Amino acid sequence: MREVSVATTVPQTFWEGPTVPRAMAIYLREPVYVWDIGIADSAYPQQYAYRPITMDNGDHHETGVVTPLTKDRVQDVLEAYYNHHVQPTMLLLKHSKGHFYGVQYGDTFHEWHAKQNSEMRERLDQVHAGLGLPTLPSDGCGP
Repeated sequence: MREVSVATTVPQTFWEGPTVPRAMAIYLREPVYVWDIGIADSAYPQQYAYRPITMDNGDHHETGVVTPLTKDRVQDVLEAYYNHHVQPTMLLLKHSKGHFYGVQYGDTFHEWHAKQNSEMRERLDQVHAGLGLPTLPSDGCGP
């Protein structure tokens, strides 16, 4: 087995494109926010999500979509998550390091997840409904 440190810089030609974060969003059933950090430390936030579509033959299908986010939209999105005590899935993609990082919330996750008034998924669906994103059926199963 080949051993490679996670801190090893990987040339950008070997990086995955947007297919993987779109697939992650479909699997997680929630958006994945990617902060694309350029060499000059400029951030370009993107939202990877899924969208249900109905095919011409009536079949239902979900497809991954990516949307660049404006500064105002990012602020609205983060405020909505914060106000409902929900932590979004976020990745930082640092071009200067040739690496990505998952954002971890530590104790805040446990504190917010333990809230008694509603479950995390219900709060997440409230955020998504307010942002115009798809929500899960109340039984938690697909359509």
